[in-house]
Amino acid sequence: MPKHRLTRCFDAETSVNQVHDELFDGQEDNLIGADGDFGESPSIRDDTQQIRDSSNPDARNIFDPEYLATFIDKVASAADNVYQDGETIGGAGIELGTEDDPQITVGLGDLDLAGIGSGAGILIVKGHLEYSGAFNFNGLILVLGEGSVNISGANKAIIGGLYIAQLLEDEDGNASFGIPSFTISGRTSFYFRGDSIKMAMNLLPFKKIAWREITQDMMPPEITQEEPPDDDDGGGGIGIIGVTE
Repeated sequence: MPKHRLTRCFDAETSVNQVHDELFDGQEDNLIGADGDFGESPSIRDDTQQIRDSSNPDARNIFDPEYLATFIDKVASAADNVYQDGETIGGAGIELGTEDDPQITVGLGDLDLAGIGSGAGILIVKGHLEYSGAFNFNGLILVLGEGSVNISGANKAIIGGLYIAQLLEDEDGNASFGIPSFTISGRTSFYFRGDSIKMAMNLLPFKKIAWREITQDMMPPEITQEEPPDDDDGGGGIGIIGVTE
């Protein structure tokens, strides 16, 4: 069997053992993949330190509750599909992106994914995610805020990654991590796939890292206009924004 199923635990010192101890007889064979803390089966591993030591600051942001607390609202402005709190995605023939045309889908509160269909890209839910439909998803699912997921029913496959974080806010507005909730039942196949996660991350809005104004006399001769633009409105400059990948 291909080695591509893996349960990864982040920022929880005892969670690896807890996940292992909660498995029923015979369930260990359902977690097959890369070598983890218990071998290839069940494939369970704590990647906390690996992420903390990453040279990629965006990877380390998953441990920053303040960053995650504002993340959904920022992404929602660039989303292809936005669902309000309490909405249900039902019916047949649902399509929330394809592998050739992935999309950003955001649920601003509780979201019930009860329909039949497929999606690809990134799915971000701020409240509780109820995932009961026969809906295949390829990409990254982020459940941030309430940090509660229930996956049930049959005939569905999630290919990519799933990250769940409960975010709490104190009386001063400071964010911190709580205890997330995740339950899974029925016949659901989950495959950890790095390429699907990369596809999803490439959809996220660019981040401004620098800004510089280039005036007309700084432009190369081959692209300098013969007649400079009218400066009456304060124009005449070109704003250049540097972005990350």
